[in-house]
Amino acid sequence: ADYVILDLGAGNDYNTADLFLDADDGIVVTNNDTFSIHDAYGFIRVALLRKLQRTFRNWPEIMDMLEQVGHIGNGSVVQPMKDILRQMSRFPNTLKLLIGKQIDAFRAKVILNAVEETDSRHEIQALRLAAKDLLNVHLDYWGQIRFDENIRTAIRNLRPDLFLSADGNASEDIVRMVSTNIIARELKAENLESNGWAKLDTHSHIQNTEHHVPICSFRCIAWNCCAKRNGGAPCTILSPVPIRKAASF
Repeated sequence: ADYVILDLGAGNDYNTADLFLDADDGIVVTNNDTFSIHDAYGFIRVALLRKLQRTFRNWPEIMDMLEQVGHIGNGSVVQPMKDILRQMSRFPNTLKLLIGKQIDAFRAKVILNAVEETDSRHEIQALRLAAKDLLNVHLDYWGQIRFDENIRTAIRNLRPDLFLSADGNASEDIVRMVSTNIIARELKAENLESNGWAKLDTHSHIQNTEHHVPICSFRCIAWNCCAKRNGGAPCTILSPVPIRKAASF
């Protein structure tokens, strides 16, 4: 398979955090309500601590400091990560650089799920700010999945084939996210931006991409299975027109 998706479900245990960290893309999916955002932050904090614990397990002094941030099992917070980093300032420069490199490399992706037009974006912005202020990490916002009645119908009728109905909001948004965050990255399409925090203030979540449309080629990762394959012509999957349509309200 070209891609394998693991649904880790809820939980802050070691196994869940390890699978999240070992993935090429660790994605946190959250609803746009206070409790979901709180849980998302708790998992991100646990994953970061687990990453640092795995890296510095042979450094007792660092491990003791990480314990002050909070116990990884119950999600309690004793000290913000920034306070711990300040305490680490006495370490040798090479070790401080390694710690900083590990934190910088932690870039969890965030998807906002079941979004309705009237929903505020304050909660998801609060998650970004909390991660930056308390954990000293940056999150990558991959976008939103709008509320879709087809999803509810599929669950009620036990019809998984309806989850991604061709005319549904959810399918359009998922296609957009896959195109802009995965396929475009693989094709190195620099005109498509992966970090979408700047676009949260409006209900329109797509930027101007009128130029630099990738050309269909056998080098594409989807060449062998793409139903729109047309070598030498502009890619109709990554064309800005369908992407804009899929992303707009």
